[in-house]
Amino acid sequence: KWLQDYFTWHRTQTQTQTRTQTQTKASPQDSSRKYMVISCLPKDTCGGLSDRLRPLPFYLFIAKLANRILCIYWEKPFGLDEFLQP
Repeated sequence: KWLQDYFTWHRTQTQTQTRTQTQTKASPQDSSRKYMVISCLPKDTCGGLSDRLRPLPFYLFIAKLANRILCIYWEKPFGLDEFLQP
C-alpha cells in the first residue's frame, strides 16, 4: 500500500510542477519541492545494472518517508532511459 501511495503522490507532485512551470514560465530551480536524486555519472563507481536496481525499493521507501520526489539519473554505461521508460 505504501508503494501505491508514493506513486500516486509522486505523480501528483510532478504533474503539478510541470503545469505550474508551463503556466508561469518558472524554472525548475524555483520549485519548493524537495528531491532525492540517485545518480551514476561516468566518473562514479556504481556497479552493474543489477547492483543499481536492487536497492530501488529501499530508495522508494526512503523517498516516501522523507516526502521527496525520487529522481534517478544514470549516464554510465548508458542512460537509464535506454533500459527503462519513465
